[in-house]
Amino acid sequence: MVLVPEISFIIPCFNEEKYLEKTLKSISLQSIPREKYEIIVSDGKSSDKTLEIAKKYADKVVSKKNKSISHGRNLGARIAKGKILVFLDADTLIKKSFSKTILNDFKNFEFDVGIPAYNFMSKKNVIIIGNMLVAKTNELIHAFTKKCWVVSGACIVCSKKAFEEIRGFNENLNLNEDVDFVKRISIKKKVKLINQKVYSSPRRAKKIGLVNFVIYSFKNYFSYLFNNDFRGNYEKTEDIQ
Repeated sequence: MVLVPEISFIIPCFNEEKYLEKTLKSISLQSIPREKYEIIVSDGKSSDKTLEIAKKYADKVVSKKNKSISHGRNLGARIAKGKILVFLDADTLIKKSFSKTILNDFKNFEFDVGIPAYNFMSKKNVIIIGNMLVAKTNELIHAFTKKCWVVSGACIVCSKKAFEEIRGFNENLNLNEDVDFVKRISIKKKVKLINQKVYSSPRRAKKIGLVNFVIYSFKNYFSYLFNNDFRGNYEKTEDIQ
């Protein structure tokens, strides 16, 4: 009997040979049985060794010129078999317990989108910003505005049913497509802060400086968020450890 995976990890990428293998290794080392999840790499016709690396770890690889990262995510989701979709950037690592936590949370709580604590990583240290920028900031935003929350495309967890209901990511957006995605789902569905940390490369922050990166990110985020009338369903959970 062919087992259907419960979780589908979807990694959109383009010329990510420097980071992709570490990301795929972190997924391959999950504590749950391997047959419970599948790995899908959605490649945008990379010209480096990205495809070669992807084929070493992924169950499915789709390579098609993408007009946006949203297009890449949507392509991967179309061939996903799992009832839970995990969209992960090619430079983002997860812990071994990540999948187990996701399965337990979907079983024990009623929600359709899960947001982890986002962290930057570097060779010297890990800059812990998850609690501040996600858990606490999210709660404050919701308490005062009843609006959306801080979210990053580095890692978004959602039910496939909810994904299909809103027809996936908006492929016409090149910025804030992750916020838009969660925002549209949460109009009728619940969003939950999940008790897991993910670790992303600080390459973008290093390129323009951490302070400029934070200002740039929040400026774009709030500009998008508050230019629209929005009310969503938010479920407060325990502090992220």
